[in-house]
Amino acid sequence: MDINQLTKLYKVRQLHQMDGLSILELQKSNPLYFDYCPPEPNIQNILNDMTSLPPGKDIEDLYYVGFFEEENLVAILHFIISFPDKDTIYIGLFMVDRNYSGRGVGSKIINDTLVCFRREGFLKARL
Repeated sequence: MDINQLTKLYKVRQLHQMDGLSILELQKSNPLYFDYCPPEPNIQNILNDMTSLPPGKDIEDLYYVGFFEEENLVAILHFIISFPDKDTIYIGLFMVDRNYSGRGVGSKIINDTLVCFRREGFLKARL
């Protein structure tokens, strides 16, 4: 999958371990989420999420991507392709930095991303 096609609004790239602190900062900007979905964000959980897969899936099926406005991390999206079946994308996490919340940023990214998934031949997205 060409992640650059997920949206034209922002620069999109795969996130790596070196991005851990930026991801942590974004996650910490959303404390209410972690009130309902503990535990509180920490580097180890972020690094685990970057490689954790369900049985039968390979690392090339996992995407942990960031959406950037210049150098600012605007949003993160963690998804697995063809899970639990070949026609489905499983979205494990989508989160927008609090500084960008309330402006429709998340809705625009998700709408663009779902269109991209459909173009790639996926029929369903599961949360």
